Amino acid sequence: MTNISITYKESRISDKIYQVILVLLLIISSGFPLFVNNKGVDLILFAYAVVGAIYYKPNLAWVFKFTLAFALLMFIQAVYFGEFYIKTSFYQVILFCGAAISVAILGTNLLYIYVRLMLIIAVVATVLFIPILINPGFAEKLISLSPFHIQTVTEAYGWESTSHNIFVMHFPPDFFYGLIRNSGPFWEPGAFGGFLVLAFVFNTLLHNTLFRKEHIIFIVAILTTFSTTTYLALIFFIADF
Repeated sequence: MTNISITYKESRISDKIYQVILVLLLIISSGFPLFVNNKGVDLILFAYAVVGAIYYKPNLAWVFKFTLAFALLMFIQAVYFGEFYIKTSFYQVILFCGAAISVAILGTNLLYIYVRLMLIIAVVATVLFIPILINPGFAEKLISLSPFHIQTVTEAYGWESTSHNIFVMHFPPDFFYGLIRNSGPFWEPGAFGGFLVLAFVFNTLLHNTLFRKEHIIFIVAILTTFSTTTYLALIFFIADF
C-alpha cells in the first residue's frame, strides 16, 4: 500500500502527478464553463478517483457513510418529485462520491495543490486581463489569436447572447456590453473570485498567517473580478482571522 498521506513535497514524482491531475479535474469539472455539468468529465473524474482509491487504499469508511446518507436524501427527493428525478439523483450521488473519495486520497495535500494551481491560474488570468482593462479592444485581439476558441450562443426570451472561451480565459456575454470584469477561466467573475478566496483561506490556514507573498497575487486577481460579494468574503475572513 502506498502512503499518499505524506506531504506533497515528500511524495514521489508519480504520486505528485496523480494528485495534481486529480485536483485539476476537481477544479475544471466544478468551475470551467466548458466542463461544468459535463457528464463525460464528471465520470472521468469519478473513475480516476476510484482507480486512485484502489491503488492507494485510503480509509473510505467515512466516504461510504456520508455517501449513503446523501444517497438516502436523493432517494427521498426522487420519491417526492417522481420517476424523472431518478437519473438526476444517481448522477448527484456519483458526483458526491467522487469528490469524497478524492478528499480521502489527498488529505491536506488537496489544500496545498489547490493553492498552487489557483496561483498559476491567478497569474495567467491577471496578466491577460490587465491589458484588456486598459484597452478593452485587446480582448477581441486575444480571442482572434488564440489557437483554442469556443463560441457559445444562448437564447433567452428572444434575445441571443454570445460568450467566448479560450480555455485560459472566459468572456461571458455581459463582458461585451461594458461589464469588463475578470472571469479567468471560470464561468463568471464571482465564481473566479470564490475560487480565489478559497485559495487565500487555504493558504492562510496552511501557514497560519495572512502575510504570504502569494496573497498579493490572490488579492490583485480578486480586485480584477470587481465582485462585491468576493470583496466582502475576503474582508470578513481577514477581519476574523
